[in-house]
Amino acid sequence: MKPIPNDNLARFVVLFEGRSGSTFFIEALDSHPRIRAHKELLAEVKKKVERGKAEPEDQAECLRRLFVPGDHDYDAIGFKTKYKDILDPEGFARLIGEYDARVILLQRRNRIKLMVSLMNAVRLNAATGDWNLYSESDRQPMLHVDLEQFAGWLQRTEKANAAMNDYADRLERPMLRLCYEDLLMKPGPSFERICEFLGVPPAGMQAQCKKNTSDDLREVVENFEELKAAFAGTPYEEMFDEVLQPQA
Repeated sequence: MKPIPNDNLARFVVLFEGRSGSTFFIEALDSHPRIRAHKELLAEVKKKVERGKAEPEDQAECLRRLFVPGDHDYDAIGFKTKYKDILDPEGFARLIGEYDARVILLQRRNRIKLMVSLMNAVRLNAATGDWNLYSESDRQPMLHVDLEQFAGWLQRTEKANAAMNDYADRLERPMLRLCYEDLLMKPGPSFERICEFLGVPPAGMQAQCKKNTSDDLREVVENFEELKAAFAGTPYEEMFDEVLQPQA
């Protein structure tokens, strides 16, 4: 294997769980004049593999094309991916090591809000074909939560999150851990940390997508009290009443 030339280009991967603000994050990064940030490239290849129009190895080739050394008009380049979309996790780990890529781990502390956001996004996608809100006219009405479905989705999501964190810990790459709540509460300081991690100068960054789900779950869930009561006495109970106020 030929060593990758030292071209001072910061390569990065955003390893994320769904509904953790990843689209907002990537759009904001890509608005930086010295950063190129792409969305779910591996997921696109995975869909082609499932349709018989690509091979699993094409994910590695996609990454190589993105991370190609040379003269660039940017200082950092990367993309986001869910762990479940990586077809060859061990091969992917070797490849990002070969390119000396940095890892940004993006997740969400409030697990209840993550689940409500997921259910809301499913409705939005059914209505618009998009998983993210770009027009207020597409905002969905209040959500009635099926308790059994919610509990099942939460269990599967927690299991997937644990697997993602275990994988991230085994990558042995420079890593920045971020939470959705960090980006919401203190976007300025959060993006300064990110710029420092990527070795690029701070700059104003903006995203196009809008927050789809109110941070006050009482404004989103019709049967809020019923849902909260179902988790009484669990570590999730206090997550229902949390309402975050964004800061500068």
